[in-house]
Amino acid sequence: MFLSYTEAEIIDNGNAIAPPEAGSAGISLVDSSVFSQTGGDLTITNSAGSAPIGMAADNSTVALRMAANSQAFSISSLSLTFGARATLMGSILNISCDGKDVLIRPSEYTCK
Repeated sequence: MFLSYTEAEIIDNGNAIAPPEAGSAGISLVDSSVFSQTGGDLTITNSAGSAPIGMAADNSTVALRMAANSQAFSISSLSLTFGARATLMGSILNISCDGKDVLIRPSEYTCK
C-alpha cells in the first residue's frame, strides 16, 4: 500500500495478541508486503485487548516519511519481526522487534 499526502485511519483490524500475528493488529504485513506513506495524516491502532498493536510487520517493509507540515502521525505500537525493514520519520509510542535481521532507519529508533 502506497499513500502520499492522504488521511488514513486504520483501526481494530483484529484482536490484539502478543506476539502479534496476521490479523492481530490495526494493519498486519506479511511476506514481502510494503506499507509506505509520505505526508498527510496517519492513525494506525488496535484498541482491543490489553496489548494493542497498531502495525505488525513480518518480513515486510514499513516506510513512513512524514513531512514537517503533516497534521497527525499516530501508531499505538509497531512490531517488527523476521526480515522486516522500517524507515520512520514521525512519532511512534512503542517499537518492538525480535532482534533478528530487522533494519530500522533513522538510527535513533530502537526496539524495546
